[in-house]
Amino acid sequence: MRLMCEAQCCLRRRDEKKQMKCILSIGYVSEKENSVACLILSSHNTHQSMKYNLSDNIKGVHHRFASEGKITICLKQPELDILISKAEPDKLFRFITLLSKIYKREKVELDVIKKIHSKQLREIQNRMKITSRSQYPTFKEHFPPNLVELVVQNCRLLKMDTRIYELSNLQIINFQNNNLTSLNSSLNNLTNLVHLNVSQNNIAKFSNELIPLFQRLRFLDVSKNNLVKLPFVFRFMAKISILNLDDNFIHDLPPFLAHFQNLQDLSCAGNKLLYLDLQFKCLQLTSLNLFGNPFLVKPTNPKNYTHEPLSLFNICLEAVRNQRLSYSSDIPVYLIECLDRVGRCICNKFSRNSSSQFSVMIKLSKLCANVTCWNTLGNDSIPLLVTPCSQNCFNWYLPFI
Repeated sequence: MRLMCEAQCCLRRRDEKKQMKCILSIGYVSEKENSVACLILSSHNTHQSMKYNLSDNIKGVHHRFASEGKITICLKQPELDILISKAEPDKLFRFITLLSKIYKREKVELDVIKKIHSKQLREIQNRMKITSRSQYPTFKEHFPPNLVELVVQNCRLLKMDTRIYELSNLQIINFQNNNLTSLNSSLNNLTNLVHLNVSQNNIAKFSNELIPLFQRLRFLDVSKNNLVKLPFVFRFMAKISILNLDDNFIHDLPPFLAHFQNLQDLSCAGNKLLYLDLQFKCLQLTSLNLFGNPFLVKPTNPKNYTHEPLSLFNICLEAVRNQRLSYSSDIPVYLIECLDRVGRCICNKFSRNSSSQFSVMIKLSKLCANVTCWNTLGNDSIPLLVTPCSQNCFNWYLPFI
């Protein structure tokens, strides 16, 4: 069995301490019948692994703080205390169980310890997991400069540490279950960052200054936050592959999501969705989860087509969309959001005639092969909102309403 952690080796008589990130392995050194169980510390800091005999050599194991990823292993010979910290609690408890059986001389099935490759040792230096406030680096300490993955969970942080913005190699950030209310635009400095998890926080909006970051993201988890609508910066996630919006307060999904070509996994469970826009019929996903949304099973649809005179502003919006005129993010945000809200007709034309909008039911299986029913009754059809552009289009769909 292997355990990634930080360890301090302290000789009791000399009071010498040496801290290192390492992989602890318990097993047999060889396949011989008389092989004894050993503990091996493999570290990137040392050129050679340290081996300690465990059979009849464990003086005690102090595991009061095991839930925080900390234990102390006391050996008889040499007179050594191994202080383990920053280990994953689940794996650490299994590690303690194994040590207990060896201490009690019970029969234990162990594997022969295989050589730790240098690539695995480098991963220790490249990844850091913090699961409690007590494990968080103090201001006198530093984050390892070559970090690729940083996990900071359950620390009740109100904002990200400014030291994180200097870790240029970071590719994965996981700030799950904290008290973040916003993200700083300094995250744009992390040019390698493609995976961001800020679930279980208090985020209600994202700054428009984060556009460079969102253009790079491939994975984004903002579940269990306070989002009421998708922020403007979300429309720039052209490379996004996995998007989790679960357990927010989102009332509608903007149509631009349906045109993300790289999007494979979309989860929007536990929100306030009543329908989706017709443009979502273009979705080509591998996984879709809309469970727990109050979709309208029998929406109220108009029986007659009415065409109210459009303002010059709405006529211009229709013209820009129907003529496929290109526009950039340099124009005001309000105009871009208005262009995004222009409805679509069944003939693929865009229309702002909201007075005759109606809903049609579509099976989720047509949007994605792997779907989750949206309620406990097993309903697999959801309403798509259609905005007819003419009387003919309305009449064509009238028998289905």
